[in-house]
Amino acid sequence: IGPAGTVPLSTGRPVQVGAGPSATLLGPTPLPGGQAARLLVSADTRQSVEIAIYNTLGQQVRALRGGHVAPGRPFDTRVATRGLASGLYFVRVTGERFQLTRQFAIVQ
Repeated sequence: IGPAGTVPLSTGRPVQVGAGPSATLLGPTPLPGGQAARLLVSADTRQSVEIAIYNTLGQQVRALRGGHVAPGRPFDTRVATRGLASGLYFVRVTGERFQLTRQFAIVQ
């Protein structure tokens, strides 16, 4: 406690918060059958990613195009639904240092 009942405040420290990896699925919800959604994947370090679609049983139903993600440059790909039945699905993005899963539904 400082003079006359005051409390000195600390000067503070700068803290850098990284954005971290993210996966954003863009498209109508639910997604009409036969249409595609966009998937944007970003990461805080350069790394390769693999992308796949799974059903509710955890079975891989489609492997999508993978690629490299660099900081500040999102990887942009299409999630095609042609040939998939109505239902709930998961798109999984697996990087060298992260794994993200996003849920989406398809209606016919």
